[in-house]
Parts: sequence; C-alpha cells; structure tokens
Amino acid sequence: ILMLAALAIQGFEDLHEINALKNWLSAVIYSVAVATFVIANAVSWPHTLVMLATATTGGYVGASLARHVPSKWLRVAIIGIGTALSAYYFVETAGG
Repeated sequence: ILMLAALAIQGFEDLHEINALKNWLSAVIYSVAVATFVIANAVSWPHTLVMLATATTGGYVGASLARHVPSKWLRVAIIGIGTALSAYYFVETAGG
C-alpha cells in the first residue's frame, strides 16, 4: 500500500501501471532479502517451499482478479484498507 502511494505521488496515474512497477520493485527488494538469508544459512526450506507455492498461487489469482476490477474501485479499496490498517496499528501502538 505504501509503495503504491509513493509511486502515485511521483506522478504515475494508471493504477495498473503503478501496480506493475510496484511488483517489479518488490521482486528486486525481496531477491536481495532472499540472497541475504540464504547466504546466512537462515532458511527453513520445508516452510519456504509451502510459502512459495501458496504465495505464487495467490499472486496469480490476485492479479487475475485485479485486471477485472475497475481502477477507481481498486483505488478506493487500496485507500480504504491502508487507512483502516493505519488506524488499527496507531491504536495498537498508542493505546496499548
């Protein structure tokens, strides 16, 4: 959500273009993290394989669904979820 907002602030207007760029940036960032953990021998491979399979499936399903949702609805959902999560974490952190 934060990366989508940051890219939108940079002047990108097409939500699908922003999402594609976010996915590419995320892949680069996560690849560096994966390399770091593999080099440090800090990976539980059985858990990793389960996560890999489910994340890949979820990514394809999510992308397929996102293509059929109008950009305006998707933008409203992203803003709504981001606002709700921000409020939740603020209350959890500030209120205890």
